[in-house]
Amino acid sequence: MAGLLAVQWHKLNFQKGVAVNFHQEIVEPAWQFCSINIDRAAFIMGLVSGTRKLEQSYRRHLVGDAVLRDLPDEPQFIFNTAHLETGRNCTLSKAGLHTWRLGDIEIPDLTLAKAIAASSACPPFFPAVRLDLDPNAFMKTRYADLFHRDDLKGRMSLTDGGAYDNLGVHAIRDCTTMLVSDGSSPLSPTKSRGFARQFNHRVMRPMAAAVEQTRAIRRHQLVEDFENGLKKGALWYGNTNIQNYPIPSPFVVRPEWRDHFGSIRTRLNAFNIAEKSKLINWGYVMCDLSIRSYYRTEDPPPDRLPFERFIFSGRPQRAA
Repeated sequence: MAGLLAVQWHKLNFQKGVAVNFHQEIVEPAWQFCSINIDRAAFIMGLVSGTRKLEQSYRRHLVGDAVLRDLPDEPQFIFNTAHLETGRNCTLSKAGLHTWRLGDIEIPDLTLAKAIAASSACPPFFPAVRLDLDPNAFMKTRYADLFHRDDLKGRMSLTDGGAYDNLGVHAIRDCTTMLVSDGSSPLSPTKSRGFARQFNHRVMRPMAAAVEQTRAIRRHQLVEDFENGLKKGALWYGNTNIQNYPIPSPFVVRPEWRDHFGSIRTRLNAFNIAEKSKLINWGYVMCDLSIRSYYRTEDPPPDRLPFERFIFSGRPQRAA
């Protein structure tokens, strides 16, 4: 979504602070993208060609041939990855690549599709994205204690940013206002048998537990910063219990929505029209309640959901 918003930003027509063509330029392309199957082919081809198939899918179906230098100066779009060799956060943006232990390097010709692939190369399903770089082009930064390691700078392996920072807040931790949406699936109790149990206990479950722990720490720290007045903003996530908000929802929300949409798959495969419409509505409700409860308390409640009805032509339609 960040990549799509970045590449379409120059097309948005803002009137009184509102992009009046947001539906046409952002919603419809995202809607179409979520109607295709990507992950299975990308996983199978990834065994042979790395993340090339994933990158090709983003280029073909989402952002085209845009490169990082094409991104707007403002707002700044940052794509989070995890640098496997150092185990630290690594960001990709128009300003270049930044990882604090190695330094900075300008990579204006890096395609946006590759940056998105790196930020979503979720292990163990997708292999890391490899970048072959000139070690001499790096600029030393204050805390770059490994700046002298040309072997680490020459080839970098980047994977899903969630491996280090699942909320994506590390790179913007100095901002005083933060609006954070956590769309990841919560770690739910599970029980399996046979080979599935062995695979889960040896691979998936330990990784999931580690990610859940770091996500919980960052989430709790963010909430504490809000409560202590160090930051302004709001946080919402998929299995939020909206009954805990200090204001009521202006819409009728069924109790089962929380469990269903909080645990809905996060795969890159096709979602049907009903799934997309209801998932957007659920995200809209959580975002609205969180922001009006803790950030913009003076705002009036919305009078409609984004998709009160939808047609079956494969394209979204706004509420009448």
